Amino acid sequence: MRQQAEEQEQSLKSQEDELNSKKQELEDLKQEEAKLEQQQRDSRDQLESLTKNLQDTQLQISQVIGKF
Repeated sequence: MRQQAEEQEQSLKSQEDELNSKKQELEDLKQEEAKLEQQQRDSRDQLESLTKNLQDTQLQISQVIGKF
């Protein structure tokens, strides 16, 4: 009876360790996801800024060409 209890205790400990490991892995993945989402927002903002600058430059070029 005692051996069975010890085996169950060891099994439970092993399951708890695995659960804690999976919880940490999930937390790490959530942090990585948040980091990637922030990088995506930053890249989108940079792209929008570059697009606006390109449009402004193209307009200026057109205006200069139009003066000739």
